[in-house]
Amino acid sequence: MHLLRVSLTSWVDDDQPGFVSGTFVDAEGRSHHIVDKVPIFTRENLTADGPWPQPGHVCCAVRKFWSDSQGRELAEIDTDRYGIVSDAGETRFNVSATELEEVEDY
Repeated sequence: MHLLRVSLTSWVDDDQPGFVSGTFVDAEGRSHHIVDKVPIFTRENLTADGPWPQPGHVCCAVRKFWSDSQGRELAEIDTDRYGIVSDAGETRFNVSATELEEVEDY
């Protein structure tokens, strides 16, 4: 499993355990937004009072790695297996491989 780094930008809802907004930028420079429960993004005890932004991550599966014509190492990731969907309804993204961390389990 891999973790994609995201920036937790704001508190969204007090409904337990609390919902926050996370953002990341894909390999093409487009921003993506995900709103979900705090434990999806971090083990930290976040509150509406902040401070914001905070570091976070989302679980993802890597479908493939490759290098583009500029020599950047990229990855196609899929978050669907973990129930994570962007506000645009997307679950597959091309991201810089440097934004990923491989973990045994989470």
